[in-house]
Amino acid sequence: MKIKDLDEIILEKRDALFLTGNLEIENSFEEISLGEILHQVKTAAKMLSLDYAEETQNQAETIYIPKEAARDSAVKRLAKKMDERLKNCSFYREKMRPRLMRVFGKVNAQNEIDGKKLLSYEGVEFADAIYYSILDRAPDPVAKENVLKNLVFSHCTKIDLIYSLWYSEEASSKSLNITGIKCRHIYEVCKRKCKQIPLLSYPFRWIFNLFLLPKRLYGFQNAISDITFLCLKQGELLNRLQVDFLSYKNDLDDLRTSYLKQQSELKDLQISFFNQKDILERLQIWIQENRSSIYEAKQELEWMGREIWQQKEQLPVMQNKIDYLLAEQLPVMQNKIDYLLTEQKSEMQKVKSEKEKQEQFTARLNQIYLDYKSDFMVDKKSHILKEFEHYDDKLNEWMDGRDPSELKAVDLGCGFGEWLEFLMKKGMKPMGVDSNDLIIKMAERENHSLSIIQKDALQFLKDQGSETLDLVSSFHMIEHFDLETLFEFFHEVNRSMKRGGLLILATPNIRNIIISTYMFHMDPTHKMPIPPELLEFYLKEWGFELLDTISTKPLEYFPYNYNTDDPMKHVAFRFNMEQEYAVLAVKK
Repeated sequence: MKIKDLDEIILEKRDALFLTGNLEIENSFEEISLGEILHQVKTAAKMLSLDYAEETQNQAETIYIPKEAARDSAVKRLAKKMDERLKNCSFYREKMRPRLMRVFGKVNAQNEIDGKKLLSYEGVEFADAIYYSILDRAPDPVAKENVLKNLVFSHCTKIDLIYSLWYSEEASSKSLNITGIKCRHIYEVCKRKCKQIPLLSYPFRWIFNLFLLPKRLYGFQNAISDITFLCLKQGELLNRLQVDFLSYKNDLDDLRTSYLKQQSELKDLQISFFNQKDILERLQIWIQENRSSIYEAKQELEWMGREIWQQKEQLPVMQNKIDYLLAEQLPVMQNKIDYLLTEQKSEMQKVKSEKEKQEQFTARLNQIYLDYKSDFMVDKKSHILKEFEHYDDKLNEWMDGRDPSELKAVDLGCGFGEWLEFLMKKGMKPMGVDSNDLIIKMAERENHSLSIIQKDALQFLKDQGSETLDLVSSFHMIEHFDLETLFEFFHEVNRSMKRGGLLILATPNIRNIIISTYMFHMDPTHKMPIPPELLEFYLKEWGFELLDTISTKPLEYFPYNYNTDDPMKHVAFRFNMEQEYAVLAVKK
């Protein structure tokens, strides 16, 4: 069979659809299903292809309905007896018997075939079956083509074709009877006769169609189901073809990309080849121009080779000298290494001892500071929280338009966490930082909702990312720093705070004479007092904009009437003024 490409198959299908689109289905009033119509369309389309006809002719198998011995029924026996008795009548013998023999002559056949089995075949198989079963031979190509054309393009049915072949001259010599389809044949003949009568044709068709309406509706439903199934199958096939097309397209794109890449690599290789060729030509020119220099270099290499050979001969002597020096100097070097290791071990012991002493000192200092606060700083928590109300207005003004739960607030040197509780009442989730583990344990024991970590405040700021903190506060911590640490603290606070973030720094007010001359020195860890003007200057230098300076906790050392003109009222004010102040600033 000839192999066809896709374009030829598409053209053939188009021609077949064009031709089969003009088919006229015989007897539209007869009982017929859409499935049979589709089958007839497919058969007509196949017949238009000569290759298909040749293929089916070459590959067709012999289809044969087995013949059975004719059964001798009581009706047959009665008909034979009546025929024997009526033969003597001339009217019956000359007029009636020939006609009866033409109709019922096949009844006396010796063999019979089941006609329903013949009707079960379709198309080419039906043509082969009726020829092999009735005429005992294969149909010639012309006869097979006529059978198929009559089935598709004419009003003939399978029963008509069977009877036309059965009553042919060639089949008259065969003693053969076909059973199972006589009633249907009589029905078809009667229906055609009735349709030919003008007055009975239309009523008959209406009555016939009315009786067959449920069956036809059922057939239409089955046909629609078959068409839907075929459409789904065709859709699946189309989807697979689309997937295969996309796959082939991707493969083609990959091949095109690979080809372009290889072509580019080939061009690069050509360029590299020409470059190497140019370099080789220049190298040849250089060799010709520097032939004398090359000769001198060759002689120099030969001389160096002789020198290396002489040095190689002296190598055993040098090895003996090295062995002697190792034997003499190795013990001395070993002693020096042992001495250095001993010194290093002693230094490590000293460092470890110093570290242990520092840890002991820190633990002792934490305990002393805790005892110091319990003895000298006996303010109640309620009193401290009330003092924080001085910051309420400025804090609310800064928080206006901000979600408190989203603000990242940190209190450095938080102590017992009073300021943390104050911020929590504002809706924030602050974090406290303190280096004294004893104070942290006491604070968490009193309030389990506090979040405090033990860490150095400056190291905590260094661990934070740039512009991550919204609020940074520190109460009575910066006076514990020396000048270098204080400047580093200001730098880290500026780096870690967001633009617009709030900074609150509280420290002893040394403008009060009692604080500056006496109370400031009661804390042994205080290093440097900071006046308000100096702290404001520092914050401006490090990029902060001042909001306010708030003084709290007036001392009231002795009562005094400031309304008098006594020149000592300024001195008295210095004794009685606030003990601490706080600077509020915003990062620019």
